Amino acid sequence: MNLVELDVTMNEKLIKTILLKNGLTLEIYDESREIVEDRWLVKMAARIDIPIDHLHLGDGLNKQVSLNSLKESFDNFARYEQKRERNFVGNQQKDSVFNDLVTSFLTSTREYLSHPHFAARYAMREYLRQQQRKTWYQNGNKA
Repeated sequence: MNLVELDVTMNEKLIKTILLKNGLTLEIYDESREIVEDRWLVKMAARIDIPIDHLHLGDGLNKQVSLNSLKESFDNFARYEQKRERNFVGNQQKDSVFNDLVTSFLTSTREYLSHPHFAARYAMREYLRQQQRKTWYQNGNKA
């Protein structure tokens, strides 16, 4: 872990926990940090840990991929994460900008995240992306 990553994780603070209609828990974090004297990088992170044990093949999972494959790939849970940020925000506007980021995120994504098949479809999509990256690197491609 480099210094920048360490700094970001030290600054995160859980702000809100929301139980979605599909039983998943959405967590909203404040990862804002001061850049210079009175200017901030205002950053909101939204996370959902999706337990693989609770997924069902009928929920949009590809029937050719087993739950065991998903568990091995994700260590029993897949993480959904989105971040929103605004840079160079003054002290007086910091809280209102953060609240606007949260409101905007929830307005645009809450129904999507609450969909009954969201967890299975997201886990499958991330699994397929992982497999695609593995194949790409195994074929001798470089980043």
